[in-house]
Amino acid sequence: MVPVVTLISGYVLKSITDFVQHKWNVEKERETREAKQQDQRFERRTTFQRETLLALQDVCMDLARATGRTNHLDYMENKTEKTWHKTKLPEDLDEGYRLAQARMLMLAVRVRDDTIRDLVRDFKSCSTAVVTAKNVSEADQGMARMASVHTTLNERIGEVLREIDNDE
Repeated sequence: MVPVVTLISGYVLKSITDFVQHKWNVEKERETREAKQQDQRFERRTTFQRETLLALQDVCMDLARATGRTNHLDYMENKTEKTWHKTKLPEDLDEGYRLAQARMLMLAVRVRDDTIRDLVRDFKSCSTAVVTAKNVSEADQGMARMASVHTTLNERIGEVLREIDNDE
């Protein structure tokens, strides 16, 4: 009788041990899978943010160039015709300016950093102030302000990019 009880108790203990070990293994695998998924989400988010910031820098430069070209045409018109902002922009410049404004908005809303979003808003406002200026003085003030905001914006983007690189 003792050998039968020993056999049964050994079987029961082994079954319990196997069940506990299986449950532990399943939990461990789930935790590992969740950690891996979290790492992948972090990596995707980081990569997306980096690519967005780099693209934002490029589009800021495109908008600055388009604003500068527009301002230059107004200066040339003012010099020869003594009028300000009366001539229609060339099609490529008009479309380039519109596209840069639209892309800047699209990219800015994807940025996680509030300061960058605020600076982008300021930069766009400065650009708009330049191209809608009523006279040379307003345009000069807008260009100076835009250059200052552009510098600050690029510096902040650089800081955030370095933070992203340090987090990896």
